[in-house]
Amino acid sequence: MTVFVKVCGLTHADDVAAAVEAGVDALGFVFAESKRRVTPDQAARLAEGMPPRVLRVAVMLHPTNEEWQEVLNVFRPDVLQTDTEDFGRLEIPAGQRRWPVYRQRGDRPVQPRAEEYVYEGGKSGAGTTTTAGSGGTGTSGAGAAGSGSTGSG
Repeated sequence: MTVFVKVCGLTHADDVAAAVEAGVDALGFVFAESKRRVTPDQAARLAEGMPPRVLRVAVMLHPTNEEWQEVLNVFRPDVLQTDTEDFGRLEIPAGQRRWPVYRQRGDRPVQPRAEEYVYEGGKSGAGTTTTAGSGGTGTSGAGAAGSGSTGSG
């Protein structure tokens, strides 16, 4: 089994460098309302020098098309991650990789309909922020990336 690791919510260059050094597969930069939110310019600066093997993910939640276009044109993400219902109203270039977010809805199981997807609890960013030894931040919360139709991954 292969494990795919995505770390989200980093806001400091040292933390981005540490995550890349640790071998992450993707870094998610948060553009949704959050204490970890960054601007497209900040995300672009944080992602400078990341090796091509690390995917740059735009983590959004119900963005307007204008917000998405700014992120697309300034940050230039490899992947757009947002709730499944958002994709239908956004202008997304052909070839742009998409990770729809499927959310837990009570005790009703969710059946993802995409090859690649993210499965989360009812509310994103519900984890806690803790101070790391180097002065950076760490997070814990619920969420899983999936590949295939079963949701495991």
